[in-house]
Amino acid sequence: MVDAGFDAQTAVDGDHAIRSAAALQPDLIILDIYVPEAELAIRFAQEYRRRVRADDRAPIIAMSARPDLESFAQQIGASNYLRKPFDNEELVNLARKLLTPSVDDRESASSPDAASQAPQVEPEKAST
Repeated sequence: MVDAGFDAQTAVDGDHAIRSAAALQPDLIILDIYVPEAELAIRFAQEYRRRVRADDRAPIIAMSARPDLESFAQQIGASNYLRKPFDNEELVNLARKLLTPSVDDRESASSPDAASQAPQVEPEKAST
């Protein structure tokens, strides 16, 4: 991600991840879900939603080799997901897509009731 021009922070464990995400207010969270430790991803997502106001939350990209990744990503509230293995360019493109407001988002931002509307990103399959 750094090679693609993004600033990136990493966390050493789930507790560090939630503290960092709450304090740094990132634009995007990439959550690597290890199959035997999936409960850590659930705990992270729950704590993140508890600690960070909805309007301030970053989109989450879940990535894993789990066979049920699509439903798991929805369960934790991820905006999108990537199935491992994937090409780094896929991750960069997906990150840019989530971080770039759509034409609809830009138009609604200029409307008087824009403050009450949060941009929505529908989960979709982003793997090959």
